[in-house]
Amino acid sequence: MELLTTLAILFISVIVIIVRKKFSYFRSHGIAEDLGYFPFGSKAIWKMLCAKITFTETTDQIYKDFPNEKIIGTYGPMGKRTIVIKDMEIVKNVLIKDFDHFVDRRHLIASRKANKYFMDMLSVMNGEKWKEMRAIISPVFTSGKLKSMMPIIHKVMKNKIMFDYYYFAQVCFCSIYWN
Repeated sequence: MELLTTLAILFISVIVIIVRKKFSYFRSHGIAEDLGYFPFGSKAIWKMLCAKITFTETTDQIYKDFPNEKIIGTYGPMGKRTIVIKDMEIVKNVLIKDFDHFVDRRHLIASRKANKYFMDMLSVMNGEKWKEMRAIISPVFTSGKLKSMMPIIHKVMKNKIMFDYYYFAQVCFCSIYWN
């Protein structure tokens, strides 16, 4: 019986050490962190799981909690690590200059049938599918193309005309692809 108790205490101790190490990753790397608690994650994630805030408000909560930090580490359920970047220069480096090093993003589990447009968004894609789509749409976002689209965008926003963004993207892509 004494051996069984000792093994149970040893097992629980090892689990506690592993969990503490997992939930102190950002702190050990000198990054500000929204403290995580096993198994639910950071405070903002916990609020979302308790239905106090929505999924999209979690980032807003992190922004409010860390007003002077450029990078904040957060923990999702079971210690899944996520970084929130607030500094625009770092964002530019990640999304433009070094985008080939940041291919995969947070994996979302959703029904393709129920979310047919959402699942085909560039920000949701991963791996080779993301690389292929990025290569296809990159020519759309050159500075010259964006400047030529600005009068249309200003006109729409000024008149508060609602339109189908999917259709707008198709028209822009087709006109650029065929030119």
